[in-house]
Amino acid sequence: MGLTTSNITISGSTTASLNLTNLPTASSLTNILIYNSASGVVSYTASSAISGGSGSGGAVGAQYEIQYNADGASAFGANQDLVFDPTNSSLKVGRGNEMNGGSRVLFVGGDHTNRGSNSIIIGNGSSVNPDGINSIAIGEGAIANSNSTMALGIGTTVAGSGSAVFGISNTVSGSASLSTGINNTVSGNATFVIGNSNTVAARNSVVIGEINTSIDGDSNLVIGNSNSSTVNSSDSLIVGQGNSVTNAASATIGQNNQNSGSTTLVVGLLNRMGNQASLAVGNSNISTAANTYLIGFGLSASAQFQTIVGKYNNFATSNDGVPSGLLFGVGGGAGDGSRKTVFAITVDNNQSGSMRMPHNPTNPGGANNTLTTGSTYFNTTDSKLYIYNGTSWKSVLLT
Repeated sequence: MGLTTSNITISGSTTASLNLTNLPTASSLTNILIYNSASGVVSYTASSAISGGSGSGGAVGAQYEIQYNADGASAFGANQDLVFDPTNSSLKVGRGNEMNGGSRVLFVGGDHTNRGSNSIIIGNGSSVNPDGINSIAIGEGAIANSNSTMALGIGTTVAGSGSAVFGISNTVSGSASLSTGINNTVSGNATFVIGNSNTVAARNSVVIGEINTSIDGDSNLVIGNSNSSTVNSSDSLIVGQGNSVTNAASATIGQNNQNSGSTTLVVGLLNRMGNQASLAVGNSNISTAANTYLIGFGLSASAQFQTIVGKYNNFATSNDGVPSGLLFGVGGGAGDGSRKTVFAITVDNNQSGSMRMPHNPTNPGGANNTLTTGSTYFNTTDSKLYIYNGTSWKSVLLT
Protein backbone atom coordinates (compact mmCIF):
# COMPACT_ATOMS: atom_id res chain seq x y z
CA MET A 1 0.00 0.00 0.00
CA GLY A 2 1.28 3.48 -0.77
CA LEU A 3 0.16 6.98 0.14
CA THR A 4 1.50 9.94 -1.79
CA THR A 5 1.02 13.63 -1.14
CA SER A 6 2.87 16.61 -2.54
CA ASN A 7 5.30 16.49 0.34
CA ILE A 8 5.22 12.97 1.84
CA THR A 9 5.43 9.53 0.27
CA ILE A 10 4.73 6.37 2.31
CA SER A 11 5.63 3.16 0.54
CA GLY A 12 4.62 -0.27 1.82
CA SER A 13 7.27 -2.65 0.47
CA THR A 14 9.50 -5.26 2.08
CA THR A 15 10.95 -2.47 4.19
CA ALA A 16 8.66 0.40 5.04
CA SER A 17 10.08 3.85 4.43
CA LEU A 18 9.17 7.47 4.88
CA ASN A 19 10.41 9.90 2.20
CA LEU A 20 10.15 13.63 2.54
CA THR A 21 10.12 15.67 -0.68
CA ASN A 22 9.35 19.20 -1.71
CA LEU A 23 9.69 20.43 1.86
CA PRO A 24 8.83 24.05 2.66
CA THR A 25 11.42 26.66 3.45
CA ALA A 26 13.68 26.48 6.47
CA SER A 27 11.62 29.00 8.40
CA SER A 28 8.75 26.57 8.71
CA LEU A 29 10.92 23.52 9.59
CA THR A 30 11.48 23.66 13.30
CA ASN A 31 11.49 20.89 15.90
CA ILE A 32 11.76 18.18 13.24
CA LEU A 33 13.12 14.68 14.02
CA ILE A 34 14.09 12.49 11.04
CA TYR A 35 15.57 9.00 10.78
CA ASN A 36 17.57 8.28 7.62
CA SER A 37 17.51 4.52 6.96
CA ALA A 38 20.38 4.78 4.52
CA SER A 39 22.82 6.44 6.88
CA GLY A 40 21.36 5.18 10.17
CA VAL A 41 21.34 8.70 11.63
CA VAL A 42 18.55 10.25 13.68
CA SER A 43 18.68 14.00 13.05
CA TYR A 44 17.00 16.95 14.61
CA THR A 45 16.74 20.51 13.38
CA ALA A 46 15.59 23.52 15.28
CA SER A 47 15.79 26.24 12.64
CA SER A 48 17.60 25.10 9.49
CA ALA A 49 16.43 23.20 6.45
CA ILE A 50 16.96 19.46 6.14
CA SER A 51 19.15 18.35 3.27
CA GLY A 52 18.85 14.85 1.92
CA GLY A 53 17.09 13.57 5.02
CA SER A 54 20.33 13.55 7.08
CA GLY A 55 19.83 16.76 8.97
CA SER A 56 22.63 19.05 10.06
CA GLY A 57 23.87 16.76 12.83
CA GLY A 58 26.64 14.24 13.35
CA ALA A 59 27.78 11.09 11.71
CA VAL A 60 26.69 7.51 12.22
CA GLY A 61 27.23 6.42 15.82
CA ALA A 62 28.95 3.32 17.16
CA GLN A 63 27.02 0.16 17.94
CA TYR A 64 24.62 0.53 20.89
CA GLU A 65 25.43 4.22 21.25
CA ILE A 66 22.77 6.39 22.82
CA GLN A 67 22.78 9.64 20.82
CA TYR A 68 21.39 12.88 22.10
CA ASN A 69 21.15 16.57 21.27
CA ALA A 70 24.42 17.84 22.68
CA ASP A 71 24.06 21.59 22.11
CA GLY A 72 20.29 22.10 22.08
CA ALA A 73 20.24 23.35 18.51
CA SER A 74 21.85 21.01 15.99
CA ALA A 75 21.02 17.45 15.13
CA PHE A 76 21.49 14.36 17.22
CA GLY A 77 25.08 13.18 16.97
CA ALA A 78 27.42 10.35 17.96
CA ASN A 79 28.80 10.45 21.51
CA GLN A 80 30.60 7.73 23.47
CA ASP A 81 29.85 9.08 26.95
CA LEU A 82 26.64 7.09 27.26
CA VAL A 83 26.48 3.56 25.87
CA PHE A 84 24.01 0.75 26.49
CA ASP A 85 24.90 -2.74 25.32
CA PRO A 86 21.73 -4.88 25.04
CA THR A 87 23.73 -8.04 24.39
CA ASN A 88 25.00 -8.09 27.98
CA SER A 89 22.59 -5.60 29.58
CA SER A 90 25.40 -3.23 30.60
CA LEU A 91 25.39 0.57 30.80
CA LYS A 92 28.45 2.81 30.52
CA VAL A 93 28.48 6.46 31.62
CA GLY A 94 31.75 8.29 30.93
CA ARG A 95 34.73 7.94 28.62
CA GLY A 96 37.50 5.42 28.54
CA ASN A 97 35.50 2.50 29.95
CA GLU A 98 36.02 -0.99 28.59
CA MET A 99 32.81 -2.98 28.39
CA ASN A 100 34.24 -6.44 28.11
CA GLY A 101 33.42 -9.81 29.54
CA GLY A 102 30.80 -9.27 32.25
CA SER A 103 27.08 -8.85 31.83
CA ARG A 104 24.61 -6.69 33.75
CA VAL A 105 27.27 -4.16 34.73
CA LEU A 106 27.00 -0.44 35.51
CA PHE A 107 30.08 1.67 34.67
CA VAL A 108 30.31 5.28 35.88
CA GLY A 109 33.47 7.34 35.45
CA GLY A 110 36.50 6.54 33.37
CA ASP A 111 39.21 3.97 32.73
CA HIS A 112 37.39 0.94 34.08
CA THR A 113 37.90 -2.67 33.19
CA ASN A 114 35.35 -5.36 33.92
CA ARG A 115 35.02 -9.07 33.47
CA GLY A 116 32.69 -9.85 36.37
CA SER A 117 28.93 -10.00 35.96
CA ASN A 118 26.23 -8.35 38.08
CA SER A 119 28.67 -5.64 39.16
CA ILE A 120 28.89 -1.90 39.76
CA ILE A 121 32.04 0.09 38.97
CA ILE A 122 32.21 3.80 39.85
CA GLY A 123 35.32 5.99 39.71
CA ASN A 124 38.64 6.02 37.87
CA GLY A 125 40.92 3.04 37.48
CA SER A 126 38.56 0.76 39.34
CA SER A 127 37.80 -2.75 38.15
CA VAL A 128 35.93 -5.95 38.82
CA ASN A 129 37.91 -8.93 37.58
CA PRO A 130 36.66 -12.28 36.18
CA ASP A 131 35.94 -13.83 39.56
CA GLY A 132 34.30 -10.65 40.84
CA ILE A 133 30.70 -11.72 40.29
CA ASN A 134 28.06 -9.77 42.24
CA SER A 135 30.74 -7.26 43.30
CA ILE A 136 31.11 -3.49 43.72
CA ALA A 137 34.20 -1.31 43.12
CA ILE A 138 33.81 2.38 43.94
CA GLY A 139 36.60 4.96 44.14
CA GLU A 140 39.99 5.37 42.53
CA GLY A 141 41.95 2.22 41.83
CA ALA A 142 39.44 0.09 43.75
CA ILE A 143 39.72 -3.54 42.67
CA ALA A 144 37.34 -6.42 43.40
CA ASN A 145 38.91 -9.76 42.48
CA SER A 146 36.46 -12.22 43.99
CA ASN A 147 32.75 -12.89 44.07
CA SER A 148 30.31 -11.02 46.32
CA THR A 149 32.91 -8.45 47.36
CA MET A 150 32.97 -4.69 47.88
CA ALA A 151 35.99 -2.39 47.40
CA LEU A 152 35.43 1.26 48.33
CA GLY A 153 38.10 3.95 48.54
CA ILE A 154 41.49 4.64 47.02
CA GLY A 155 43.90 1.87 46.10
CA THR A 156 41.86 -0.78 47.87
CA THR A 157 41.96 -4.42 46.79
CA VAL A 158 39.70 -7.24 47.92
CA ALA A 159 40.45 -10.81 46.80
CA GLY A 160 38.62 -12.86 49.41
CA SER A 161 35.07 -13.91 48.57
CA GLY A 162 32.37 -12.25 50.61
CA SER A 163 34.76 -9.58 51.93
CA ALA A 164 34.61 -5.78 51.98
CA VAL A 165 37.25 -3.02 52.09
CA PHE A 166 36.72 0.65 52.99
CA GLY A 167 39.47 3.27 53.08
CA ILE A 168 42.87 3.84 51.51
CA SER A 169 45.43 1.24 50.41
CA ASN A 170 43.75 -1.63 52.24
CA THR A 171 44.18 -5.19 51.00
CA VAL A 172 41.97 -8.11 52.01
CA SER A 173 42.68 -11.62 50.75
CA GLY A 174 40.75 -13.48 53.45
CA SER A 175 37.17 -14.57 52.90
CA ALA A 176 34.21 -13.05 54.74
CA SER A 177 36.43 -10.33 56.24
CA LEU A 178 36.08 -6.55 56.62
CA SER A 179 38.84 -3.93 56.71
CA THR A 180 38.26 -0.24 57.38
CA GLY A 181 41.04 2.35 57.59
CA ILE A 182 44.43 2.94 55.97
CA ASN A 183 47.19 0.51 54.92
CA ASN A 184 45.66 -2.56 56.54
CA THR A 185 46.57 -6.02 55.24
CA VAL A 186 44.12 -8.78 56.15
CA SER A 187 44.66 -12.39 55.09
CA GLY A 188 42.60 -14.13 57.78
CA ASN A 189 39.09 -15.38 57.16
CA ALA A 190 36.05 -14.00 58.99
CA THR A 191 38.12 -11.19 60.51
CA PHE A 192 37.19 -7.58 61.28
CA VAL A 193 39.88 -4.87 61.21
CA ILE A 194 39.50 -1.15 61.98
CA GLY A 195 42.44 1.27 62.08
CA ASN A 196 45.73 1.95 60.37
CA SER A 197 48.72 -0.15 59.30
CA ASN A 198 47.51 -3.39 60.85
CA THR A 199 48.77 -6.74 59.52
CA VAL A 200 46.35 -9.51 60.40
CA ALA A 201 46.48 -13.18 59.49
CA ALA A 202 44.26 -14.26 62.38
CA ARG A 203 40.98 -15.97 61.67
CA ASN A 204 37.63 -15.23 63.31
CA SER A 205 39.23 -12.25 65.03
CA VAL A 206 38.70 -8.55 65.69
CA VAL A 207 41.57 -6.05 65.53
CA ILE A 208 41.02 -2.37 66.37
CA GLY A 209 43.87 0.14 66.52
CA GLU A 210 47.11 1.09 64.81
CA ILE A 211 50.30 -0.75 63.81
CA ASN A 212 49.20 -4.06 65.27
CA THR A 213 51.49 -6.53 63.46
CA SER A 214 51.77 -10.28 63.04
CA ILE A 215 48.34 -10.79 64.52
CA ASP A 216 47.83 -14.51 63.99
CA GLY A 217 45.88 -17.41 65.47
CA ASP A 218 42.13 -17.93 65.85
CA SER A 219 39.37 -16.09 67.68
CA ASN A 220 41.46 -13.22 69.05
CA LEU A 221 40.42 -9.73 70.14
CA VAL A 222 43.11 -7.05 69.84
CA ILE A 223 42.45 -3.43 70.81
CA GLY A 224 45.22 -0.83 70.89
CA ASN A 225 48.50 0.00 69.19
CA SER A 226 51.70 -1.89 68.32
CA ASN A 227 50.50 -5.21 69.72
CA SER A 228 51.52 -8.60 68.32
CA SER A 229 50.52 -12.25 68.57
CA THR A 230 51.70 -15.53 67.01
CA VAL A 231 50.00 -18.44 65.34
CA ASN A 232 49.69 -20.20 68.72
CA SER A 233 47.87 -17.31 70.38
CA SER A 234 44.30 -18.42 69.72
CA ASP A 235 41.36 -17.44 71.92
CA SER A 236 43.33 -14.53 73.35
CA LEU A 237 42.63 -10.93 74.36
CA ILE A 238 45.10 -8.07 73.95
CA VAL A 239 44.20 -4.57 75.08
CA GLY A 240 46.73 -1.75 75.27
CA GLN A 241 50.01 -0.87 73.60
CA GLY A 242 53.17 -2.80 72.80
CA ASN A 243 51.89 -6.07 74.21
CA SER A 244 53.00 -9.48 72.93
CA VAL A 245 51.08 -12.77 73.25
CA THR A 246 52.55 -16.06 72.02
CA ASN A 247 50.28 -18.71 73.50
CA ALA A 248 46.63 -19.68 73.61
CA ALA A 249 43.72 -18.64 75.80
CA SER A 250 45.55 -15.72 77.38
CA ALA A 251 44.65 -12.15 78.19
CA THR A 252 47.02 -9.19 78.31
CA ILE A 253 45.86 -5.74 79.33
CA GLY A 254 48.23 -2.81 79.68
CA GLN A 255 51.45 -1.68 78.07
CA ASN A 256 54.63 -3.47 76.95
CA ASN A 257 53.70 -6.76 78.57
CA GLN A 258 55.13 -10.07 77.29
CA ASN A 259 52.83 -13.02 77.76
CA SER A 260 54.09 -16.37 76.50
CA GLY A 261 52.03 -18.54 78.85
CA SER A 262 48.77 -20.30 78.07
CA THR A 263 45.56 -19.63 80.03
CA THR A 264 47.23 -16.66 81.72
CA LEU A 265 46.20 -13.13 82.64
CA VAL A 266 48.60 -10.19 82.65
CA VAL A 267 47.43 -6.72 83.70
CA GLY A 268 49.74 -3.74 84.06
CA LEU A 269 53.05 -2.54 82.70
CA LEU A 270 56.25 -4.36 81.73
CA ASN A 271 55.13 -7.71 83.12
CA ARG A 272 56.59 -10.93 81.73
CA MET A 273 54.64 -14.16 81.97
CA GLY A 274 56.29 -17.35 80.78
CA ASN A 275 54.14 -20.28 81.82
CA GLN A 276 50.59 -21.52 82.05
CA ALA A 277 47.68 -20.89 84.38
CA SER A 278 49.25 -17.85 86.00
CA LEU A 279 48.32 -14.30 86.94
CA ALA A 280 50.39 -11.11 87.07
CA VAL A 281 48.81 -7.81 88.11
CA GLY A 282 50.96 -4.71 88.52
CA ASN A 283 54.23 -3.51 87.05
CA SER A 284 57.55 -5.16 86.22
CA ASN A 285 56.57 -8.57 87.55
CA ILE A 286 58.26 -11.73 86.23
CA SER A 287 57.02 -15.30 86.37
CA THR A 288 58.57 -18.30 84.63
CA ALA A 289 56.60 -20.96 86.55
CA ALA A 290 53.11 -22.38 86.16
CA ASN A 291 50.24 -21.69 88.54
CA THR A 292 51.79 -18.56 90.03
CA TYR A 293 50.03 -15.40 91.16
CA LEU A 294 51.89 -12.09 91.37
CA ILE A 295 50.21 -8.93 92.56
CA GLY A 296 52.38 -5.88 93.09
CA PHE A 297 55.54 -4.30 91.75
CA GLY A 298 58.89 -5.88 90.89
CA LEU A 299 57.82 -9.37 91.96
CA SER A 300 59.52 -12.53 90.71
CA ALA A 301 58.53 -16.21 90.81
CA SER A 302 60.32 -19.21 89.29
CA ALA A 303 58.64 -22.07 91.19
CA GLN A 304 55.04 -23.15 90.63
CA PHE A 305 52.09 -22.76 92.98
CA GLN A 306 53.39 -19.50 94.43
CA THR A 307 51.36 -16.48 95.44
CA ILE A 308 53.39 -13.32 95.99
CA VAL A 309 52.00 -9.95 97.04
CA GLY A 310 53.89 -6.73 97.66
CA LYS A 311 56.79 -4.79 96.24
CA TYR A 312 60.32 -5.74 95.26
CA ASN A 313 60.03 -9.35 96.41
CA ASN A 314 61.99 -12.29 95.07
CA PHE A 315 61.06 -15.37 97.03
CA ALA A 316 62.25 -17.74 94.35
CA THR A 317 65.95 -17.23 95.11
CA SER A 318 67.90 -18.55 98.06
CA ASN A 319 69.48 -15.17 98.89
CA ASP A 320 66.76 -14.31 101.38
CA GLY A 321 66.71 -17.80 102.87
CA VAL A 322 63.15 -18.68 101.86
CA PRO A 323 62.70 -22.27 100.67
CA SER A 324 61.69 -22.72 97.03
CA GLY A 325 58.43 -24.29 98.21
CA LEU A 326 56.88 -20.89 98.93
CA LEU A 327 53.06 -20.99 99.03
CA PHE A 328 52.29 -17.40 99.95
CA GLY A 329 54.56 -14.46 100.52
CA VAL A 330 54.21 -10.80 101.39
CA GLY A 331 57.22 -8.54 101.19
CA GLY A 332 58.50 -5.05 100.72
CA GLY A 333 61.51 -2.94 100.00
CA ALA A 334 62.65 0.25 98.38
CA GLY A 335 64.38 -1.29 95.38
CA ASP A 336 66.18 -4.28 93.95
CA GLY A 337 68.93 -3.99 96.56
CA SER A 338 66.63 -3.92 99.57
CA ARG A 339 64.19 -6.78 99.06
CA LYS A 340 62.90 -8.31 102.29
CA THR A 341 60.35 -10.79 103.48
CA VAL A 342 57.51 -9.56 105.65
CA PHE A 343 55.47 -12.73 105.80
CA ALA A 344 55.91 -16.14 104.18
CA ILE A 345 54.19 -19.53 104.25
CA THR A 346 56.21 -22.36 102.78
CA VAL A 347 56.00 -26.12 102.36
CA ASP A 348 58.92 -28.50 102.89
CA ASN A 349 59.79 -31.68 101.01
CA ASN A 350 57.42 -33.68 103.21
CA GLN A 351 54.56 -31.33 102.22
CA SER A 352 54.14 -30.26 105.84
CA GLY A 353 53.14 -26.65 106.33
CA SER A 354 55.36 -24.01 107.83
CA MET A 355 55.17 -20.27 108.40
CA ARG A 356 58.15 -17.95 108.37
CA MET A 357 58.05 -14.78 110.40
CA PRO A 358 59.86 -11.57 109.53
CA HIS A 359 63.50 -11.72 110.60
CA ASN A 360 66.22 -9.17 111.32
CA PRO A 361 69.63 -9.18 113.02
CA THR A 362 68.51 -6.33 115.35
CA ASN A 363 65.30 -4.94 116.74
CA PRO A 364 63.29 -3.19 114.01
CA GLY A 365 62.84 0.51 114.62
CA GLY A 366 63.87 3.94 113.49
CA ALA A 367 62.22 6.70 111.52
CA ASN A 368 61.39 4.45 108.55
CA ASN A 369 59.53 1.86 110.67
CA THR A 370 56.05 2.16 112.11
CA LEU A 371 55.71 -0.29 114.99
CA THR A 372 52.36 -1.40 116.33
CA THR A 373 51.56 -3.32 119.49
CA GLY A 374 51.71 -7.05 118.88
CA SER A 375 54.29 -6.91 116.08
CA THR A 376 56.67 -9.88 116.07
CA TYR A 377 59.97 -10.77 114.48
CA PHE A 378 62.75 -13.34 114.84
CA ASN A 379 66.19 -12.04 115.77
CA THR A 380 68.77 -13.91 113.72
CA THR A 381 71.62 -12.73 115.99
CA ASP A 382 70.48 -14.17 119.32
CA SER A 383 67.92 -16.65 117.85
CA LYS A 384 65.09 -15.22 119.95
CA LEU A 385 61.49 -14.32 119.13
CA TYR A 386 60.46 -10.74 120.03
CA ILE A 387 57.05 -9.12 120.51
CA TYR A 388 56.50 -5.35 120.59
CA ASN A 389 54.34 -4.34 123.61
CA GLY A 390 53.72 -0.80 122.47
CA THR A 391 56.84 0.75 124.01
CA SER A 392 59.63 -1.79 123.55
CA TRP A 393 60.53 -5.22 122.20
CA LYS A 394 60.23 -8.14 124.64
CA SER A 395 61.86 -11.47 123.99
CA VAL A 396 59.89 -14.68 124.16
CA LEU A 397 61.46 -17.71 125.82
CA LEU A 398 61.92 -20.51 123.28
CA THR A 399 62.35 -24.02 124.69
